[in-house]
Amino acid sequence: DFFTETLDRLGEGADFLVIDTPGRDDKFARISVTNADTLVTPMNDSFVDFDLIGQVDPDSFRVTRPSFYSEMIWESRKRRAKADGETIDWVVLRNRMQHIEARNMKRVSEAIDQLSKRVGFRVISGLS
Repeated sequence: DFFTETLDRLGEGADFLVIDTPGRDDKFARISVTNADTLVTPMNDSFVDFDLIGQVDPDSFRVTRPSFYSEMIWESRKRRAKADGETIDWVVLRNRMQHIEARNMKRVSEAIDQLSKRVGFRVISGLS
């Protein structure tokens, strides 16, 4: 596959190779995720952004299920572990956080914490 060969060639001798993909499930995203050592998913404090990684009940704000993207990462992690025994460190970077504690910010934070335990990512603070 040309994309995989290109990744191998670009990564040869490099300390870091950064691949920026949109949050969707396609061939290039799957190859990129499966080959990643660390996956960083930036996310604003909104349920619009949260929808990329999980779905929530609109009344209780409890996580109902992982999203297609979380499932794609889960499958990619399994493929990677089977291929070389390595794991992918998935980090959700909370970005553009507000300085003022808002109710929505708290709800998003709680949903992120719930989902992180369920699908296995770490949460870190980003830029505010």
